Order: sequence, then C-alpha cells, then structure tokens
Amino acid sequence: MSPRARIRVRMAAAPASSDGSDPTSVCIAGAVAGDTASRDFLVERFSPVLLVQARYRMQSLVRGAEPEDVVQETWAAALPKLRDLRPRDGRWTPVLLKFLSVILLRAVNELLRRSLRRRGGDVGRGGDPATAVDPLAQLPAAVSGIVTRLARSDRGCLVQQALARLAPDEREVVVLRGIEQLPNREVARMLGIDDSAVTRRFQRAMQRLRDLLPGSVFDEME
Repeated sequence: MSPRARIRVRMAAAPASSDGSDPTSVCIAGAVAGDTASRDFLVERFSPVLLVQARYRMQSLVRGAEPEDVVQETWAAALPKLRDLRPRDGRWTPVLLKFLSVILLRAVNELLRRSLRRRGGDVGRGGDPATAVDPLAQLPAAVSGIVTRLARSDRGCLVQQALARLAPDEREVVVLRGIEQLPNREVARMLGIDDSAVTRRFQRAMQRLRDLLPGSVFDEME
C-alpha cells in the first residue's frame, strides 16, 4: 500500500465530525469523554512527531534511554490532562503540540539529570525507588502498544520517511518551529539566522511534508 493510501485509511478511521472540525479537535473531545478510539487516534497521529522530537533532543546525550520510552511517559502524563486544554483562535493542534512537546522536554531533561547524577555518584537525590510512582504503570496497554509499534517500524513510519527527504536544516526547523511551537524569533536566535530565513525554511519544509503526507498532522500545523 502506498504512503498516500495508508494516510487515507488512517483518516477514514477517525471519528466523524458533523461540523467540519479537524480530526484533532474531534478526537480531543472524544478522548476527554472517555472514547478509546479517539484516544488511540490521537496517539497514532501525534506519536510519530513526538518520536522525531525525542530523537532530536536526546541524540547521544542520554545513554541507555529509548525515545519510545520518553514518548510513552509523555502520553502517561498528558492523557489525564487533556480536559484542561483550551483551543487557540479556534485551533487545537498547535495547543496540543505545545502541550505534548513541553512534557516531553521535561522528561528528557529529567533523564539527563539522572544520568549526570549517576556519573557523579549521587544516587540519593532521586528519592526512594521503592516508593516512587512509575507514570508508565498508569498508561493503557493499547497506548503503549501503539507507540512501541510506531517506534520499532521506522521503515513503515511515514513521518520518518518523509522527514528523511528533507534537508537537515529543514528537519531542525520542523522540530523547533512546528512540533515544539517555538516563536520564529527564538528559533532564529537558536539557529543563528534571521526571522525571515526561519519562515522561508519552515514554509518550504511544511509544503514538502504536506505533499508527501496529505491528511496528516502536518496539515494542521501552523
């Protein structure tokens, strides 16, 4: 099955909307109401880009940690709080992306802190492991399974394939500007380029991703 056909199948599985709302808006409302199909659709739709963010942020900084574990931890923390989200200018995707990316960054930073403590021989600051609460223990098995499947089938992951066709500087701006929803000015400062260059690079990358993955989450990014 071609990438376009796979996207159409996944979109057909999304809960229907009677008012023309985008799939993310419909599924957030459904997930908050306890609909597991809506929850699973959100996880499948957003986990590939979260895996991209995790790989970009972790790279070689955190040894012995897997991006899929960070993404699962992100969902474990995020799913119970979906009801607290509010749309921005009537749009849900930028809000959810920012929410998820902030949680993921916190998880990566915590992994880095633990790694540094282990290297420094400080094992007492993390608390008593016997009484610590594992957030992954609260994650539904279906959600964990979706993330694991997506993470372990890179060849079959359409998002990974599409991003691989972008230039490295385009992939970087997709993570910073698109997934993490950082302002243009902040991205420009981080990359050492001007605001207009960030805009051009981001728009070019988004157009390519939308052409490669019609109906995907990239259609809803801004």
